Order: sequence, then structure tokens, then C-alpha cells
Amino acid sequence: MTYGAQVTDRLLALTRGVRMLAALLTLFLGAVALIVVVNTIRLTVIARRREIEIMQLVGATRWFIQWPLLLEGILEGAAAAAMATVVLAGLYTLGAMRISSALPFLPLVSIAEALRTAATVLFAAGVIVGATGSMIAVRRFVTP
Repeated sequence: MTYGAQVTDRLLALTRGVRMLAALLTLFLGAVALIVVVNTIRLTVIARRREIEIMQLVGATRWFIQWPLLLEGILEGAAAAAMATVVLAGLYTLGAMRISSALPFLPLVSIAEALRTAATVLFAAGVIVGATGSMIAVRRFVTP
């Protein structure tokens, strides 16, 4: 008698492969997002170079100059996370419908539960990437 051990093994191998691919894709896209934030903040610093020089001449502290740029990076990360959450919700809904029709015996996480976890993780990651990129750009391009 067979109880579907081969099918289960293949399904588990497929799941591991998809998770590995997702992890690699996440790392790649995180690096791309970091580069985009660094370059965006760098362009902001270049555009405001004169204002920053004047602020330094009148005695503004480094933190006073950096704070708005850090906040801009955090807001960029949060906005990107919000957009990614919307896209992910649509893709999850579409994928869940197709999977549930093809494999009705496979239990799926509800969209509300999946979205709550994903949105939290995406928001935290977006804020961290935005803040990190902003700190890299500010540290490199705003002189003491």
C-alpha cells in the first residue's frame, strides 16, 4: 500500500526550494532598496548642499542637520512597505484561489492572518532599510 509518501516528499522538496528562492530574492531586493535609499538621500544632500553649509556656519549640530534626512529615509521605507503590502495581498489572494482550487485538501492561512504578519514584517524591514540607507548616505555625504 502507498500512502502518498512520494507525493509528500516531492511537495516538501518543492516547498524548501520555494523558500530558498524567496530568501535569496528577499536579500537581493533588500540590497536594491538600500542602494535606492542611499542614492535618494545622497541626491537630497547634493540638492541642499548650500543650505547644509549655511546651517553648519551658523552652528547647527550634525544631528540637527541629519534628523530630517533620516526621517526622509524612514518615510521612504514605510511607503515602500505599504506599497509592497498591497501588491503582496493581491498576489496572495490570487495564488490562494488557484492553489485551493487545484489542491482542495491543502489548508491555507487566511488572508487576514497572512497579511497581518506580512505587513508587520514588511513595515519593520522597510523602516530599517530606510533608516540604514539614510544613515549611510548622511554619514558619507554630510561632513562634520
